Amino acid sequence: ALLVLPTGDGWRFRTDGGPVRIERSVWLGGTGAPVRTSQLVIQGEAEPYGAGERPPNRVRWAFQRL
Repeated sequence: ALLVLPTGDGWRFRTDGGPVRIERSVWLGGTGAPVRTSQLVIQGEAEPYGAGERPPNRVRWAFQRL
């Protein structure tokens, strides 16, 4: 996913955990009032008794400034 800020700065989001999509969301900020926002969602299936030490329960991700 490529994120571009209003300033024009960009960030690339990468993961090995599965497909990434952007979904609408709500943020409850310091005032407690809901604010519309978006979130990155990594889709996948986890093993119910996995410890997170290896895939699919371990998901590596990174942001890279462009």
